[in-house]
Amino acid sequence: MMLARLYNASSAEIGRMTGLLMQAGQQGIWESAKLSPELRTLYEAEMSATSIDVVELDLIPALAQTMEYLRAVQAVELPPVSPSATPEMVERTWRQRHELVFTDPVPTIRLVLGQSSLSYLDDLPEVQSGQLNRLQELDALPSVEVRVLTRLHASMIGGFTIIDPIDSPEGVGVPFVFIEAADGCRYVEDSDVVSRHRAIFEMVWTRAQPIEEYLK
Repeated sequence: MMLARLYNASSAEIGRMTGLLMQAGQQGIWESAKLSPELRTLYEAEMSATSIDVVELDLIPALAQTMEYLRAVQAVELPPVSPSATPEMVERTWRQRHELVFTDPVPTIRLVLGQSSLSYLDDLPEVQSGQLNRLQELDALPSVEVRVLTRLHASMIGGFTIIDPIDSPEGVGVPFVFIEAADGCRYVEDSDVVSRHRAIFEMVWTRAQPIEEYLK
């Protein structure tokens, strides 16, 4: 705090810095979840986002997955990056992530699914009904909309997530693109890259079909 006083920081600014200093010594909400640093950053950003736009082609987006669907996906994946994460820990993390994102105020969320992600559910009758119900429940929320791609589109080379963080007293958050791959995840904050992905998303969004219409 000596530096703060040296630079004539106000009492309000010193109080805010003191609070941040105290928080720095506390365990983060995701610290015990055995998450990779990349996923931990994503989860933390979701908690304070104003908007989340997601394109997933072969996978139901994580924020819309049921626990049963997640287990089915994990059964066909490579061993997890964090093998020490127990099934109980995975379920607790899944539940906590969903509760934090879908507690008021819920950010504006637009989810675009590839048609194949829904067709794969035909091989999972024990999962299909619950997963489709979950998608419809989310679509019914005032700030959430779910659409399905059924034709050629601008994001056929791969999915991505765009997050716009909320402005905070500590500063203005920087929008970023989250891109997942087999060899890890990438966060890109470059404004040109974010703008290009945002333009791609809008093109994809206009070509996608509302899920209620698709399921009729």
